[in-house]
Amino acid sequence: MPSQLPTQLDDQRVEVGRTGLQPSELQALSDKLKHKQSDTGGLLSYTAKKRRSIDKYIEEASESDAKASSDMMTFLMVMSERDANREEMRYERQQKTDRLREERVEKADRDREAREARRDELQFLLGKSFGKNESS
Repeated sequence: MPSQLPTQLDDQRVEVGRTGLQPSELQALSDKLKHKQSDTGGLLSYTAKKRRSIDKYIEEASESDAKASSDMMTFLMVMSERDANREEMRYERQQKTDRLREERVEKADRDREAREARRDELQFLLGKSFGKNESS
């Protein structure tokens, strides 16, 4: 019956995974397959393809979120600019309206003064002509 005592060979034994390969061999194989995998995209399993598809979708979604964020900032800047332009146009219209109102008031004042001057002149002439007739 063989003895169950640890031998020197047991101490030197390298950990072997379920594949029967040492970790360094597994790493070398992994590196080798990574290089081949990029060249041969058709050799992926359904699960690997699905995972890549999901990763790509997530990446595109984050890019579109960043794009949407920049689009929103652009939208806000454009809206702010439009608001400033609208406010400037409103101010100019208000200035024009005020100026036209002042011109109308000034014209009405001039017309009123001209009417009053004509009325005063007419009263003066009528007063003179009636005053002469009474004195004769």
